[in-house]
Amino acid sequence: MTAREMFLRASFIRWMGVELVTLAEGVCETKLALGADMLQQDGFAHAGIVTTLADHSCGGAVGSLLKPGEHVLTAEFKSTFVRAAKGPELYCRARCFKRGRSLAFAEASVFSSPDYDEASLLATLSSTLAIRRLES
Repeated sequence: MTAREMFLRASFIRWMGVELVTLAEGVCETKLALGADMLQQDGFAHAGIVTTLADHSCGGAVGSLLKPGEHVLTAEFKSTFVRAAKGPELYCRARCFKRGRSLAFAEASVFSSPDYDEASLLATLSSTLAIRRLES
């Protein structure tokens, strides 16, 4: 299975409407149109939506570096919210900065603009991901 197929196979991500924009070696960029059902009580993107976008994008970045028979699972992540996330769309850029034998480390940033500029930075996420062999 290719990294692109693995990314798109997640039914929750398809349900959310996450779009895969770029998938290259160690990099994953995604986009999400915010629907009314993705907002919290004050009209901002729910933290769970923002972290899911960033987490899955980190998985895509690491997934692009996997060997045949490997898959990736999130082991831990820490998110930091810089400002409240308003739509209409969110943009995420994730990169894997260290891929080891059994663990990988990735970072993602979520923005309100496709320019990925500092003024539109909404949140960051640091992730540790486990690399596992698929069981036969």
